[in-house]
Amino acid sequence: MDANLASHASHLHSAIPGARVRVADDLLLADSGLHDDTFNLVCRARFTTDDAPGRVEDTATFVRATGRPFSWWVGPASTPADLRALLTVHGFVEQESESAMTASLSDVPAPAARSDLRVETVRDRRTLRDYASLMAANWTPASATVVSYFDTAAEAILRPSCASTFVVGYLDGRPVSGAEVHIGDGVAGLYGVVTLDEFRRRGHGTAVTLAALDVARRAGTRIAVLQASSEGAPVYTRIGFTAVGRYTEFALRSERP
Repeated sequence: MDANLASHASHLHSAIPGARVRVADDLLLADSGLHDDTFNLVCRARFTTDDAPGRVEDTATFVRATGRPFSWWVGPASTPADLRALLTVHGFVEQESESAMTASLSDVPAPAARSDLRVETVRDRRTLRDYASLMAANWTPASATVVSYFDTAAEAILRPSCASTFVVGYLDGRPVSGAEVHIGDGVAGLYGVVTLDEFRRRGHGTAVTLAALDVARRAGTRIAVLQASSEGAPVYTRIGFTAVGRYTEFALRSERP
């Protein structure tokens, strides 16, 4: 799960001008060059007890020098055990905690045809823009950075070799829900499940989730992983996922305005 998260955080950065990825045996840092911690992540920490304070300080120094916000994801496999406390000591702020969940795709239901919602796999710029608009709607006002990121990375996303596949659910021709599945490191990671506020609690999110996971199942992947909010966890439990730990997101804010 950690390896998939790191891959997902960085695999499109080569398509973004000014982006860079720093990969070490004990950490991955993905810097998109954009002022948005959606695309600037630190994860997969494997520090020893002795070197952790220095590594955290060095990473904080790098982040603050960029002048951009970052998020640092600490998961069940992160080390050392007191990493969360070390981040807090260095001024990083805990933002949210999510459930780490996994499922055998043989236990996850296949998507069912619906008369109201039409689910499409993203295969062109039009449907990719529809997915981007759904993601951008998570912010008020809608995030122009999110739209720009997907537009810039569109060529890489639409290649058959791309590790991520996106799906969009349409209601009367309007995009209302979407999801992404990222296949890497032997598992399928579910990311970016989004439904417009006015269309929630109608099963649309579950429909696009099952469609995305079916892409991975048909590709021969056997295990799915995800990080779920407290609101989303019961939905994933109902379709076959089990909690195996927790991820905590810390905010890394630059000292520049």
